[in-house]
Amino acid sequence: MMRPMRRLVPLVAILAALCAAAAPAAGAATPAVVHLPEGTAAEALAVGPGGDLWFAGVRRGPDAANVVGRISATGAVDEYPVPNSGSTPGVGGLTLGPEGDMWFTQPAANRIERVAPGGHPEGFSPPKPGSRPTGITRLGDSLWATLEGVDAVAELNPVGKATEYTLSTGAHPTALTVGPDSALWLIDADAPEVTRKAPAGRSIGIPFTGFGATRNTDIVSGPDGNLWMSQSDGPYIGRLEARIATSKYTRYKLPIDEGTSLVSTGPRHDVWFAAGARIGSIATDGLSVGAPTCAVPGCATVKALAEGSDGSLWFAAGGVVGRFEPLPLAVSPRGNLVAKGNRKATTSLACTRGAAGRRCQGKVEILRRRDGTRLGSGRFGIVTSATRPVTLSLTRSAGAELTREGSVAVRLVARLGGKVAAERDYRLRAAN
Repeated sequence: MMRPMRRLVPLVAILAALCAAAAPAAGAATPAVVHLPEGTAAEALAVGPGGDLWFAGVRRGPDAANVVGRISATGAVDEYPVPNSGSTPGVGGLTLGPEGDMWFTQPAANRIERVAPGGHPEGFSPPKPGSRPTGITRLGDSLWATLEGVDAVAELNPVGKATEYTLSTGAHPTALTVGPDSALWLIDADAPEVTRKAPAGRSIGIPFTGFGATRNTDIVSGPDGNLWMSQSDGPYIGRLEARIATSKYTRYKLPIDEGTSLVSTGPRHDVWFAAGARIGSIATDGLSVGAPTCAVPGCATVKALAEGSDGSLWFAAGGVVGRFEPLPLAVSPRGNLVAKGNRKATTSLACTRGAAGRRCQGKVEILRRRDGTRLGSGRFGIVTSATRPVTLSLTRSAGAELTREGSVAVRLVARLGGKVAAERDYRLRAAN
């Protein structure tokens, strides 16, 4: 029998740098990280007993195996290999069971495993060959798993007995979540729809009409009482009201080029998503987006997201499990600086980076470029991902100078938290 591997790894407070594609500023906040044992890559994350973070994934190399493990609050990693799994690498979902054990799926191996807090994974295969168990979640005293290969969802009791429920013919359910209505909501790998399954009732498909070949990749019950889905067919994330007869589906376009692969709850009551190597967030009203940022240096693909017991967002990318922190807020001038008579001037400022719904709040000043004399000022408050006009009041001397000279060489200075966040030179001209 293979022995559990234990490795103590300290939490690292600062990463050396974010990937070049994210172009972060110096001193940008970065996630605390835990490096897993060499060769191990996590593919699923979940909170376990006592609030510790658990992972399931694969270990490559001469002792290849699927693995499951625990990361303690101190950064200690306990890893347990799954016996006889080296020839069928890959895991699907991971969740905490009602009895306090961790449960995870192995699609290629056609098995569902459980592991007690002390280790020693053991499991069983669903009744039908080729079932391909993928997503798994807890509902009450039962566990439920999607069986992608046989058009079904299975209810599992704590001793591992499975009761299967067939969905529509040709269905390929890959992930599921418990909705605010205490029903199961499932996505299909090939169909632009979700399925609602009452634990003791029938399943109902809800199609996304008018959106083409939408391909859902993950689903979560959001903090707003709606269902949120990541989607691989483009730079989108979807929201569905958790009602049967009057469900309203809304699709939001994100400021990225690729599709989204994962979705999770997390800090600030936002919805968080992964797109390739980057992680971003969207406010539940869909009006603000936190700029997607590479999770680790080198921009390794993000394989898992999960909300931690402390409300933070955790990710798995390569051999790293980390606590994600978005880049600090930034503000930048957009457009021209325009005088409005001799008492006012207007410009536009953009608020970028940070998490969805955050606000860039600060002060903006106009300084005479020659000697730094203040000629005007104003305040701003802008939600991230938005650009808004800002009005500045000019001093009497600035108005008189504009009237007399026709234009003044100035510098626009924007401050966040009292620190200079952006500067730009302009020629402020008198209004016609």
